[in-house]
Formats: sequence, structure tokens, C-alpha cells
Amino acid sequence: MMKPIPRSLLIHTAAVVAEKTDRWGEISETSTETLKYVRIEPTESYTSDKQNNRVKVDAVMYYDCRNSSPSNFKFVPGAKVIFEKMEYRIASIKRYDTNAPHHYEIGLSL
Repeated sequence: MMKPIPRSLLIHTAAVVAEKTDRWGEISETSTETLKYVRIEPTESYTSDKQNNRVKVDAVMYYDCRNSSPSNFKFVPGAKVIFEKMEYRIASIKRYDTNAPHHYEIGLSL
């Protein structure tokens, strides 16, 4: 079993905004969850979405399954992430150690 990411490295807080749309595509409801003890690193890379489109990743958020809170948070592609007054969208979700997840690396796009 891998050790968790040290809390001393998880120095950031971010807000995740989940948006629900009605049948016409208008945003009908939003809920905001604050993530604590995460790490967000700027990056410049590309990933592919489910339709095999190339998506630019501007930052990666590290969410440790033991030290980050809230625990057992469910990430949804396309959800809005607000960090330091910048609004990102979740572009990719990578889970490490699939049997008992160790951490998630969340690709964020501007």
C-alpha cells in the first residue's frame, strides 16, 4: 500500500461548482463544494475526451484519497473548478491504484 500524499504538499483550496441543466440546456441549479488539502499545478499538455477530441490541459489538481477533504468526492467531467479567481473545467479524471484509489489527478482546462 502506498503512503498518502503528505498534507504539507496539499496546500491549496478550490471550489467545485456542479451545474444541472434543464431540458432546454439552461442552467437550472448549481451547488458548490469546497475542496481542501489539494494541490493545483500549472501545466501545458493535451488529453483526449470520450469522443477522442484533443483537449488542452492548463492545470492538474491532485486529490489525495486519505488527506484531501471532503472524502470520497465524486468528480464529474465538465464541472467548473474555481481556483485563485480562475475558472477551469474538468477535462480529465485519472485514478491511481484502481483497487483502492490512492489519489486522483484531475486535468483542468480554461
